Formats: sequence, C-alpha cells, structure tokens
Amino acid sequence: MAQTPTDPGTATPRALKRATTVSGGTRIIGTYEIDKLISAGGMGEVYRGHNIHNGEPVAIKIVLPSLAHDPKIVALFQKESTTLSRLSHEAIVRYHVFTNDPVIGRPCLVMEFVAGTPVSERIETGPMPLDEVKVMLRRVASGLEKAHRAGVVHRDMSPDNIILEEGLVEHAKLIDFGIAKSSALGAGTLLQGQFAGKFNWVAPEQLGAFGGHVDGRSDIYSLALVAAAASKGAVLPMGDSIVDAVGKRAVVPDLTGVDARLVPLLGWMLSPDPAARPETMAQVIAALDNPALIPMLPDPNKTQIGGSLPHAAASATQDASPFGAAASPAPSRTEAAAPAKTSLILPIAMALILAAGAMAYFSGAFAPKPVQITAAPAPSVAATAKAAPAEQPALVEPTQAAPAPLPVTDLTDLLAQSQDCGPLSLTNPAAAGYAEADLVQISGHVASVAALTALKTSLVALTGKRPLQLEIKPLNPAICAVLNALPPLGSGNVTVALGYGDSADPNPEGRYVTGQNPVIDLTVPQGAGYVSVAVLDGSGQVLQLLPGVSQPDPGKLRVAFSVAESGIGRPALVVNPAGLGLVMILVLRSEAALEAGPMIEPADAFVARVKRTKLISMDQRLLNLTAP
Repeated sequence: MAQTPTDPGTATPRALKRATTVSGGTRIIGTYEIDKLISAGGMGEVYRGHNIHNGEPVAIKIVLPSLAHDPKIVALFQKESTTLSRLSHEAIVRYHVFTNDPVIGRPCLVMEFVAGTPVSERIETGPMPLDEVKVMLRRVASGLEKAHRAGVVHRDMSPDNIILEEGLVEHAKLIDFGIAKSSALGAGTLLQGQFAGKFNWVAPEQLGAFGGHVDGRSDIYSLALVAAAASKGAVLPMGDSIVDAVGKRAVVPDLTGVDARLVPLLGWMLSPDPAARPETMAQVIAALDNPALIPMLPDPNKTQIGGSLPHAAASATQDASPFGAAASPAPSRTEAAAPAKTSLILPIAMALILAAGAMAYFSGAFAPKPVQITAAPAPSVAATAKAAPAEQPALVEPTQAAPAPLPVTDLTDLLAQSQDCGPLSLTNPAAAGYAEADLVQISGHVASVAALTALKTSLVALTGKRPLQLEIKPLNPAICAVLNALPPLGSGNVTVALGYGDSADPNPEGRYVTGQNPVIDLTVPQGAGYVSVAVLDGSGQVLQLLPGVSQPDPGKLRVAFSVAESGIGRPALVVNPAGLGLVMILVLRSEAALEAGPMIEPADAFVARVKRTKLISMDQRLLNLTAP
C-alpha cells in the first residue's frame, strides 16, 4: 500500500506533524518487521514492513494506543480483515493476517504493499487520456462488482484509495476497505449511523438523502466522480461540508472539461436518485463497451445547479474512518494540556482551560459555504401567426410586455414568515423592485438544512428567472433559540480575528480540528461602550469569555488565549472530540454593564440576563470544529 497525500476534497486546515508510535525494527507476531511509517489517520497508522522469512513487502495498519481498547475501533479492524479475506480480485489489495499483537498490545492488519501512484496524485498532473480513464474505470468497476456480489459496499471510493501500481492504469488497485459495509440483512454498519466517507466523493444517500440507504449504487456514484476528475485533470467541487455537499448533489454535477465521450455514462452514474443509476457495476462495464445501453438523459453540462436534495438529512457527523486520507493530529502543546482534570463536565466539545482546571465542552452543526442558485429559465414557446382568409391580412401576435418588477415587500414578507433563526435580510434591496435580470441577495441563518431547503423552494417560486445569491447558514435549534430571543440589533463594527495558540498564523476560515487551540482577538471601535463575548453551541449552554462589566479601550482585545498564556481572567480553548460542529462567537455591546452571571449558564438564563440591559449592537463569528 503506497503512501497517499491528504485528499483535495477533504484537506484539513493545517498540517501537523505526528510522531510515530511504533519504531522501525518492531516485529509483529514474529513474522512481519516494521520498516517505516507511510501514512497516518485520526485513529491509526499505516507502516511499510516486510516478511522476515521471504522479504515480501507488506503494509501494516496499527490502531493508535489510545484507541486500542475501543470496542468500536477494534470491530472496525476485524470487519476490514473479514471483508478482505472474502475478496480475491486483481483490483483489490490482498489480505494477509489480522492479529492483536502481544508485543505492542494493539490490533494490526497486515496486507499487500502496493507500490505505485495514488490516482489523487495522477489527477494533479493533468487530464488523463480517454483510453486510460476507460481502462481504469473498467478495472476498478470489476473489483467493486466482485465486492458487491460478496455483499460488501466500499463506501469510501476516492482517488487516494485507488493506487496505480507501477503508475499503470492497467494495474489499478483498490485499497482501504476500513469503512466497508456489509449489505447482508441485519449486518448494519460499524459506524452505527455515523457519516462515513469523504465529503467530496460520497453519494447523496450517504448524506441522508433517499432514506439514507447505502448499497452498491453508492460506489457507482463515487467511482463516477473519480473518473470525471481523472478525465478533467481536476477534482469536481462537490462540497467540503455537509450543507455544501448536499446542495451540490441536488442535480447531476457540471461535467464541463470531462471528455465528451464519457459524459453520457458518467451522467447516468451521477444521477442523484440511486434508482436512476446503473443497478450494478456489471451494467457500468457493459455500457463502456456499448454506449447504446446508456439511457437518454439531459446533458449534465447544461443542467442548472439549483433546487434541493430530496429527503436530505438535517445533520450528520464527520467521517469516523481511522484510515482515510492522512489526518492532522493534535498539536503537542495541546496534547499536553488535554489531560487536565475537570471540575465541570458538560456534553459539549471545546475544552475551556482555566487556572482552576475547569473544563467545558461545545458542539453544534457544520458551517456551510454561501449557496448560489440560478433558477432554470422557462421553456420558450415560438409564436406562430394564425392562418387568415386569403382576402384578409395575416394576424400579428401582440408584443408581450416586460414583466413587472418584483416588489421588495413581497420578498421581505416571505423572509419574515420564514425566519426561525434571527432575521433574514435582503442584502441589496431595490427601491423600484427587482427586474427580471436583477440579482437578489439574501443573508442570515436558519435552524436546519430542511428549513433552508424550504426557503430556497419558496424563493425560486417567487423570484422566477431572477438569479439568487443566498448567504444563509443552517445552524442548530439551540443557537437559533438565542438569536430569536435577542432583539434585532445591527453590527457594532467589532471585528473578530481567529488564530492558533501554537503559532502566529491567522485562521480566516475559522475551522479547527480536535486538539487545536483557537485564539480569538477583537478589534473594538472608539466609544464601543460595554462589551461582552459569549460562545454558543448546540448543547443549550453558553460560555462567557468576556462578562461585559467594563468598557475596553479601542483597539485590539484578546478574549481567548493560547494555552501557554492562560491563567486567571485569560481563558484558553482547546477543541475536544466529545462533540464537534458549529460554534458561534457572539459579541454584544450595551449602554451599561451587564448583570453578573456564571461563566457557563443555560441559554435561556443568558438571554434573560442580557436583555435586562439595553443592548446597542451584536456581531457574530462562526467556528467550525471538525475531526482531524
């Protein structure tokens, strides 16, 4: 198994070095010797090794020490070994042995070492010729057909899980069945309903659409994305968060740049509804040989991106696969700080470190990117002149008048009826209304993906052909309850800058992984009044970083510190894996000091307390906490 880089569709925000936990020369069950670390994931490591008796190179997967006794992770390893032992195919990595080695005291999976180039690296070099794409597609589809007939769905088809042995597409080989799912009745999934796969490559049903039923057609969808990326020489932008990924799968993806001779087959494989795709990989292979077998479908390159994904799930969790793309571990400084004993444990996922050793946890939902919708134009009807009697001149159809502008009040009324997470606002209100070609921009928050789907549907019906730009983020009910309860407030021009506790690097995206130490700095304007800073999450609890009992000087003000700087009145935050997702930083300005309150309190108590003081403004910033 070759070392593979972090997948382009799931790159973590910052690469962090991981120290190997097994030294070279270590022997596994007295037969396989460790040579070197070749890749690492959030739950385990992959080493290159060799059989000491015959010198054969092998790949050895080993669970991290901290997870070696986790029944779920051990079951994951056992399931992969069982899966691979049932599959014998030239396009699937060969399995050697599974053992819980007594020397290192951890589960190990020994398999064939595949020396070659990951397809993810091949994509980076540019478009793959048509003949090579077809050879690779046929070979991988053949291996997956064998797996599917054995009742196994891969579920993590991505370019870094296909290795071109010796760089040849004829020798393409599937690796990493770590999150494979048995399709046998009652077998279930090892991840117990958690999201499995990489956002950029999964099928719609892996995100909860169409009942969330995952079968071989899910691998068909993912394989089509891989083939499209290989042909184009670039990864299709299919989303790097739940919300973005759901929206991108509402229709067949844009296949511009893909070889036109592949588009009909890939468009069929990429149908959002599994029932509309090929039923088996055998059908995919047959269609490669005989394109006449491909049903007539709309040209994906002319499909308007818009609408909503049917039956989309409101939320999902991050990929729990231990051996996907290489993942970033926690920084060593925060690893040293994490074991601190806690005097307060809450069901939330960001650890707050204080001098007294208190710790709180924060969780939430994933932060999406802005959604761009273009309504599909209505079909044009050619006007034809009616036949007239010979002695009469031909009748001429009257010229149709331009449609009346869409009144702003129609939009504001709809937004007022739809808001469930604070106000929804027109970013570019047009005093004279919106003409047919005018862009309509709307910003705000909603309480769920389902609410966003309903809003998009209503807006498309109201605005017709007008293009829509929605910068609307689904949050979660707990955060939305706070935003709904607070009075409407404008911005106080307080900026929130994010960074890392172990470096001076900024974090403009606001994305942090487990173990990282977010640093939060405000820039406060002149005459800001009393400033308070709170952290909201999905647990219904609110953490107070700045109590709002003083008037800060204008300029930069740090409210969350590095672990090294932390102390009394200098809180430090560390992302904890207990519950990941979206967290909101809420900055309130008030005319007078806020009433004193506890550092951590229920959301309803927080709202009641701050509303007893006249509030001037509110600024917000979102953090997206994810697994490595």
